[in-house]
Amino acid sequence: MLIEYCNSFEQCSIDAHKEGPCYWTKDVGPTMESYIGFIKLYRDPAGLCGEWEGFVACVNNYALE
Repeated sequence: MLIEYCNSFEQCSIDAHKEGPCYWTKDVGPTMESYIGFIKLYRDPAGLCGEWEGFVACVNNYALE
């Protein structure tokens, strides 16, 4: 997933960015996960600005016991 994100930023490739989440959805039950992208749609009044969001999450296995 991270390799696809790097490719998308280095090559300005939207296709590489779209490929990244495919790996994220296949990773079932990870201890740590992250995502970056268009999670929510935002627009400025002129319709010229786009915003990205990202998150990192980890599982506390001790709390789950």
